[in-house]
Amino acid sequence: MRSTPLPRAAAASIVASAALGAFAAPASAVIALAPVRPCLSELDAVSPNASGLTPAGPVKLDLLSNGRLLLSTSSQPAAADGTYRIAKPYPSTVTDKWFPDQATETIPLQMNVTDLTRMNGGAPAASPEVAATASVTFSRWNVFIGTVGGRVPRPRDRIRFRAVGWTSGIGRPLFVHYIRGRTDVHAERLGVLAGPCGNTTRTLRRAFPFRRVPAGRYRLLFNTSPSPNRAPQLFTRLITVRPRDAIAAR
Repeated sequence: MRSTPLPRAAAASIVASAALGAFAAPASAVIALAPVRPCLSELDAVSPNASGLTPAGPVKLDLLSNGRLLLSTSSQPAAADGTYRIAKPYPSTVTDKWFPDQATETIPLQMNVTDLTRMNGGAPAASPEVAATASVTFSRWNVFIGTVGGRVPRPRDRIRFRAVGWTSGIGRPLFVHYIRGRTDVHAERLGVLAGPCGNTTRTLRRAFPFRRVPAGRYRLLFNTSPSPNRAPQLFTRLITVRPRDAIAAR
């Protein structure tokens, strides 16, 4: 089988949240980073969750992978309590470029935070009062669909689903919904999302594992609920079932 990644809807934009304050932190404050989980994906804010910074002072955030600079912020201010975080996820238009190819599921991600107030005040750039580093894994958020020759699935085709990066649904089941028009024709449970990145793999003997399958146009919609309306959702382009590929009730 050849796997192809699933097209996605647009994700949230970059937001760096920081409130302004007026008091200064002690010069001996040590910067600490506490990412929310060991594996992040496009569903997550790729945030260092930094503390111990100069309140309201400028902060530089760099993201690297295997020594390659992926992103560097301008000087955003820390909050009044000396913390700094990214409030919303980066969009796929940003994160897709972080991966070396379409087949790579995860990359190592290094977060570097620099307190520019202390660095510009003469503190050593490598000191723990000036800079801190944290390492996590970054995963695609996607469902890879494997079919014979990578073709558009037909109802009787064998099919493999490989879901990756469902970090917000770890421990929950993943469902594929077969949508015809506005009707959820069938919901199939694919497996429980597991591991640090929220992955699962399932192979079905038939791409459309139900009867009846009339000719028409369908979408496959993926989420973590028996209801197709629950976010987050991924969905395929329209799949046309030709009359000769339709499956009767019995």
